[in-house]
Amino acid sequence: MFEKVSKYVLVYLMLIVSFMLFFSTLGYYVFVYDWSTSTLEITINAALLIILLVASIAIYYFAEKIKSRL
Repeated sequence: MFEKVSKYVLVYLMLIVSFMLFFSTLGYYVFVYDWSTSTLEITINAALLIILLVASIAIYYFAEKIKSRL
């Protein structure tokens, strides 16, 4: 019983982290980041943006995979 409850809590925590990472990353790069900098800084930040979005999607995928096995 405790194992199943702990898996549900873990899954929903992963979903919350994924949601927060995705929207905070997008919000920062859309509303806060100044894109009128040098090309190197834009390239580094674009790569960081892609990495963070892929990480949030991967966390969401693994959380759904765990949830489907419950």
